[in-house]
Amino acid sequence: MAGYYRNLKYEDTLQCTLYFSEDVQNQGQFEDLQKSMNVFIKNLSHEYIWHRDDFKLCLHILKEHSEDLPCLTGTTCFGDNVEDEWFIVYLILEITKKYSNVVAQVEDNDGDFLLIEAANYLPSWANPESTENRVFLYKGKIHIINPTVVPCHSKISIQEAISTIINNYQKTIAPTDIQQAILQRIGNYPEKIETLCHRTNVSVPVELAALLYSKPSLISPIVTSYCNMDLIDMKHCKNYFNDNVTVKIKFTKYLYAMLLSSKSINLAGAKNIDDKKTQLGMKLAWGYQIIKKSPVKDEFNSLEYKKFINSLNKNGYFKNNLEGSKDYKELLAKANEYFLSTESSVTSHVNNIICNVQSTVEYNDLLETLKVTSSAEEDDDDDWLNVNPEHFNDFLSSKYSKDNTKCNETLKNKLSNFLHEKSDFEGIDKRDEDIFEDNNIEFDSEEFVKSLDKMLRFVSNECKLNDSDSDNEFEVLLDDMNNVDDELASKLNDVGDFSRRCDPKEIAKNLIQSLKEEDLSGPSSNILKSIGINKNDMLDSDDDDQ
Repeated sequence: MAGYYRNLKYEDTLQCTLYFSEDVQNQGQFEDLQKSMNVFIKNLSHEYIWHRDDFKLCLHILKEHSEDLPCLTGTTCFGDNVEDEWFIVYLILEITKKYSNVVAQVEDNDGDFLLIEAANYLPSWANPESTENRVFLYKGKIHIINPTVVPCHSKISIQEAISTIINNYQKTIAPTDIQQAILQRIGNYPEKIETLCHRTNVSVPVELAALLYSKPSLISPIVTSYCNMDLIDMKHCKNYFNDNVTVKIKFTKYLYAMLLSSKSINLAGAKNIDDKKTQLGMKLAWGYQIIKKSPVKDEFNSLEYKKFINSLNKNGYFKNNLEGSKDYKELLAKANEYFLSTESSVTSHVNNIICNVQSTVEYNDLLETLKVTSSAEEDDDDDWLNVNPEHFNDFLSSKYSKDNTKCNETLKNKLSNFLHEKSDFEGIDKRDEDIFEDNNIEFDSEEFVKSLDKMLRFVSNECKLNDSDSDNEFEVLLDDMNNVDDELASKLNDVGDFSRRCDPKEIAKNLIQSLKEEDLSGPSSNILKSIGINKNDMLDSDDDDQ
């Protein structure tokens, strides 16, 4: 199903490019390599169930006659299951082992995801900007063009990067810990394929059972169709199927959990609807019906195809051959093949596969066999659905910490040191980091808040005091502020010059000015709220000069 989700711009996709050294001399040799590699990929992945697209290498037709470095490309949508992405990395590594003249580059929507996986082991110079065109797969290993080979400040082209990798094989091999981090994430393929699968009995229509036995990979679009159905799709989910047979179907664990947790649609008259195999079977049957009854358009009359052909014409793909000529038809056939493999719609592609399978003699023979024979077996154990908290913690520890004890101790020390630093609006100030080592400061916070409360109420418009009351209040406030100031000065007299006293009127004036300059909330208004005063009570339209 390679490429048939290309028109979905927001899906998770992996882009792979395989570059060849100069020993690929002609187009025929290049096409032979493409076919050989795709056969190699198919042999390694024939048991693998892809979540969305399968992985396939294409000769980009717009680059066939360019002077660029010879390459094959593969763009694969892996959707929600990132395991597909790492399986592709395994396949590419195997290709670079078998074909020693291939240098491969892989990226996804996040960029160099290989480096993201090995983030704990990257050197200090490595960042998304400095590693552009520096990460490749070659001869079964990860290669990074480091600054000792090409300085970081120098941008490097693809041609230069490929030449550098080939000519500096030993110098560009990534460090062992980076290699191991990536290889550990890939896992032990191809043996790992079986551990990702789950088999269970389902009760499905006999034609669907024969289809899934003939083409197990169709389980993915069928499950996806049901789980992603909308109100229009639901009109196909009205029938209860009576010609069911019980068969053991192969899922990936991801697809099984996805289907099991999806909401069921109960139909009147359906029997044993609470049985798991019946529930799963009905969901699969409805996903199958959604695909079969969806409208299928003629791909070669679509707007996308017309844009595709126009693009080829503009880029000189047809080499000025007259439309209808032999050479033109040969080029057009290649273009159509490429379009169907990379741009066709979901339903058209899957429907074509289903029609091709159901037209075979093997399918019809299997259909007749299943009508009289049930192949139910014992379900696989699905305890893997239950996550043990201890195992989950172990996983997090092994995944995100190289050395937990050392890491935790370092984190504690850094946090402790940070909390003892001085700071202002410009950030942490480390100039006087040892100044308070031997000075224990005691500060009566309650007394300070009381004094601040009195000061704020004094300047508030709500304080309806006469002149004598105001004078008395202000004198008390000054005494309180002086007491606090004296206490601070006595504790800090060894640290600096604190003899200068703060004028309460200046404090009030600065506070009001801060309130005016803040938006809906800020430090000053938060201080007021903590002592029960609303910001609006402090300000009005006539206090600008007060």
